[in-house]
Amino acid sequence: MVSISRFVPSLTAPTVETTLAFANLNFDFSLVKLEAPKEFLGLGNSLSRHRRESAEIGPTHITARKLGALFAQVVPSTPKLEEAYGKRVSEIAGSSDINPQGLRSDGIFADYIGADGTSIWAAATSGSPAISVHLLACMIARVWSAPEAISIWSELVAERKKALGTVNHAEPLGYGDLLASHVQISREQLAEWDNSARAWLRRADQAKKIEQTQVKLILDNITVCVNAKPTTYASTIDAWRSALVGMERLVKGESQNANDGGLLLALSSWHLYPDIAAFGDKFISQHDNIFPKGVILTIGLESSPAQGQRGVYWSLPLAHMKYYGDPVQAHATLSEAATRVTIDEFGVLVLGTIIAGWGASGRNATEAARMIITLHKAVQGQRYPKWLDIVASAACMLVEAKDVDRAVLLKLINLARRRGSSFLCDSNSHPQPLFSLMQFEVFLPLLTDDEDRIDILREYAPAFFPEARADEVIIRYRFKGLLNQQQQQEEEEEEGGEGEKTKLCEPLAVCDTSEKAPTITVSSSSPGRVKTETVITHYATALPRTIKSGQVAQKTHHRWVDERLQGNVFSDSRVNSMESQSNKSKVITLLDMSDYQWQLQQSGGFSAALHERQQETAGSQGSSEKTSPGDNGNDSATKTLTYHHFVGDPNSASLFVISDLYEAYKQASSAPLWARKPNLPKKSLRFDDIRRILERGRVDRKKLAQQLYPAKNNYQLDSEKSQRAKNYDDYFTSLNAVAEVHEVYKALGQGATINPNVISQKLYDAHWVKTMSVWKSVHASREYQFACISYFDTGTVNLPPSKFENVMALSSGDSLYISAPLLCDPSDKVAASNIRHMIGNVGKHGLLLLVPPPVPQVMTPELDNWRSIDHPLYEGQLEDTFRGTTLHLSFTDWSAPIDLGRGHRDAEAYVVESVVSVNDNGRWIADLDVLDSLKNGCGQFDHKFFFKSGCAHTPSSTATTATQNATVGDFVDKEISCITNWDEFLERPDTPSVAMTHNNWLARLSIAVIAIRRGDRVFVNDRFCIQCLEDLEAFDPALPAKVLFVV
Repeated sequence: MVSISRFVPSLTAPTVETTLAFANLNFDFSLVKLEAPKEFLGLGNSLSRHRRESAEIGPTHITARKLGALFAQVVPSTPKLEEAYGKRVSEIAGSSDINPQGLRSDGIFADYIGADGTSIWAAATSGSPAISVHLLACMIARVWSAPEAISIWSELVAERKKALGTVNHAEPLGYGDLLASHVQISREQLAEWDNSARAWLRRADQAKKIEQTQVKLILDNITVCVNAKPTTYASTIDAWRSALVGMERLVKGESQNANDGGLLLALSSWHLYPDIAAFGDKFISQHDNIFPKGVILTIGLESSPAQGQRGVYWSLPLAHMKYYGDPVQAHATLSEAATRVTIDEFGVLVLGTIIAGWGASGRNATEAARMIITLHKAVQGQRYPKWLDIVASAACMLVEAKDVDRAVLLKLINLARRRGSSFLCDSNSHPQPLFSLMQFEVFLPLLTDDEDRIDILREYAPAFFPEARADEVIIRYRFKGLLNQQQQQEEEEEEGGEGEKTKLCEPLAVCDTSEKAPTITVSSSSPGRVKTETVITHYATALPRTIKSGQVAQKTHHRWVDERLQGNVFSDSRVNSMESQSNKSKVITLLDMSDYQWQLQQSGGFSAALHERQQETAGSQGSSEKTSPGDNGNDSATKTLTYHHFVGDPNSASLFVISDLYEAYKQASSAPLWARKPNLPKKSLRFDDIRRILERGRVDRKKLAQQLYPAKNNYQLDSEKSQRAKNYDDYFTSLNAVAEVHEVYKALGQGATINPNVISQKLYDAHWVKTMSVWKSVHASREYQFACISYFDTGTVNLPPSKFENVMALSSGDSLYISAPLLCDPSDKVAASNIRHMIGNVGKHGLLLLVPPPVPQVMTPELDNWRSIDHPLYEGQLEDTFRGTTLHLSFTDWSAPIDLGRGHRDAEAYVVESVVSVNDNGRWIADLDVLDSLKNGCGQFDHKFFFKSGCAHTPSSTATTATQNATVGDFVDKEISCITNWDEFLERPDTPSVAMTHNNWLARLSIAVIAIRRGDRVFVNDRFCIQCLEDLEAFDPALPAKVLFVV
């Protein structure tokens, strides 16, 4: 504690009497308001009344004064910097897009609309040291999260007070230092100080988006530590002073070298943009007239790709972060700080997480994006999931972007790759690339033509088995063709009407019928009947065989086709044509090697018994010699080969290989990485091949679209089916959730932004996502939307929708998310789930869930108000007699932190009791629970809370003036009373009444909410309707006495 005897007043003699007199002064210096520098006046004039009061005489001003006094002796004098900063913040605040002004249409939130410049104006009216402290707040908020920033501020205050208490006893202590050493600044005050600076950064970043983007791209390509000081206090003070001195010199016209990260952090935080010479060969002219011409900030060497750390980074031991334990070693990087992204940019992040799961196939982001665009085009006209639209749109953004825009999008892709591996599902459980379409077994069944399947398998077979012989790699494919009439009759006779199974003879080509062929059993497609259309198995070579035609050796492929197919369906000429196209050879041999005897095996493979001999085969143009392993030269030698399924879809087309090749590949692919062959091909298709086929329209579009609904497809091809099924469910459920997020944020408008740090979370673990499924989304109720918005606005807060049951609005950073019924006339057709976004906040830190009091109060009618109560008869007029009605938002002292289970001393989210008050020319009338009243309101006549908005009757049954269908006499006969002021409303008559609130939505909403709660039969319309009254009277003659028309 500072000794009073060491205090020396600067303007009086250092006597003991004077010292004690000053010490006993009951004076709070923090309430002193100074005149703001003229450069800041533009900002001050743009603030709402509420923000200006808080900055000049409220809690924010007190915090600014205390912090300014506490650090006054630490900060250097920077008059030119203060002048430049004042001009810049006034310029930004003067933009109506960045700093909108609250209007009557904003209702209870009018005082909270606009950019939060509270801490800036509080600093400007508290003196130069306070302005410097605000600049430090911007630096801290730029790179650290809110809990980390509050911890830093708490430690700075504690250490500074400690430093003032341990100065050299020989040195006199000024009066300001004495007071500063005793100041009490709560963590709550520090949190709101940080929150205001944080909210300002968001708005200023938006105003200077082009400049900020350029600076970010530069700073992301360097590696520099802010400083290497060992303690939080020393490191922060050093970075702050370095930044202040460096920027002051730049503004004065002195070029500078950025020797540490402090000045670079300030460059990103203060929205002042000198010209930059970077990496020795790049010059970036920012055209900022704040700086004299010719002033240059020189930034050092560019970081090498080998360096793991990129950007301006800062490491601090945070001793005040938790209640208990060692200091938390925190690390932050400017390149990954919470720069906000739009919903469209978030789509690029999602694109990055998707292609990150594709491994090598997704390394080229642009090619992967083009693949998704092609896929999206291919499913047009079909039913496909909504998320594909979002991802394809992001892909188009990336492909079409140029220069700086492209660089920014690639940064987002890279961020998603680094941090988003677990966003959609467990990082080790992503589906195969391109939603498994690169798998042969998935893609081949989607093709519409057998020949395309055969072409693909033949294209890949040489890569898999470059040394294999033609008879060692065989294609088996299933052809859905028509049997000839004779075969059909034979099948029907064999069927015997049972329909359970159909026996099909499978000759090996159009060969001699005396040739014995194996018999296989396949399931019939329809019990009791044999259809003409039947699936038949055929075979083809995957590798070409060399045959001699005269003296010329040529390579050709072979087919084994079923002789029962009708010629017009699968004729020799068509096969010849296909083979000629694929081989570009005139030599076609269909019946060669017809001595193969195929036998299917239960394992899915098959065996072939080959009778080795040389023969002339019909259909060949010359002779063909066949050899096989172990050929002795005997004319009738027999060799049995067993074929195993290697790749493809057994129900459409597959590649089968002999046992030796199968085992060799299996052993090579399962070998350790260090022992694996360098160019061993994987069992997957290439992007180019898939894109070529999709672009040519050679796929079944309906099946392709269905492939994007995983619940309807069997992806699980290994033994861990259940776990993989869950992982796929997580993946596609998360993508469905992305589609929900997109709809929510598109409805909010461009002003609503997302914290990109959300990409490091597990979306499938979000409470609001867990009620979704891979094929079904949740109903977008207000509670679900608030839970979604909270998650994406903060990037960390994961709360169940039930937490938002009574929430009427959220306040976070620079954003207000408000339930639309609070901002609308009660007769407007607005869904109860509708949420609107506005720029602003309520001046408190963290994510705030605003809830009404459990039992809102209503003023008790006062006896003295009898003079203002007349209840005159209604004569059909439409007018507004409630012009003095206003709505206001205030807060009680009750708030509850929400435990997120992180052990931090400072909560990230709070439930705050918020009061919506009705005032009549400044007089309090009542508090409202708008959402509860409108939710309880029901159109059933005898319901406890009857409420009906709008009218279905024709205009002839309504009245706007006394001359229309309803006459003055009609109103008099019904004894309908007027309510022209709040006293008349609170003491309403026992007759049907009309509240005169025409075109005054604030008064109409207030009266409707209170009237519903007290049990009136409330009609809200733009005119009075006699038919509505008569309908109610016909239902129950006693009800009209409680009728209130709000017109």
